Amino acid sequence: DMEVYGKTGYILADNRSEMRVRLQSEETTHLETLEERPAPYDDPFAFLAAVIRGEVNMQNYDLSALENNMLVMEILEASKESAKLGKTVYFENKK
Repeated sequence: DMEVYGKTGYILADNRSEMRVRLQSEETTHLETLEERPAPYDDPFAFLAAVIRGEVNMQNYDLSALENNMLVMEILEASKESAKLGKTVYFENKK
């Protein structure tokens, strides 16, 4: 599950296919249902197997790509260091 809050509303994802959405301009929350993703994108292990077999070709900065995840780790490490020091921490994007 995931919760995302913004300035004009929020989304609560209770499972992989249903989201409760509430916008500031609306009086009630409404349900959004997502379509099932096609194989192999419907299962993380099937996706990994497809990448290994060469059936899926990922670009460098796709969501599951190593390069993207390394950049995310740099951002998370910088944010931990920033919280520890109480000041802005800059890092160099080695892209």
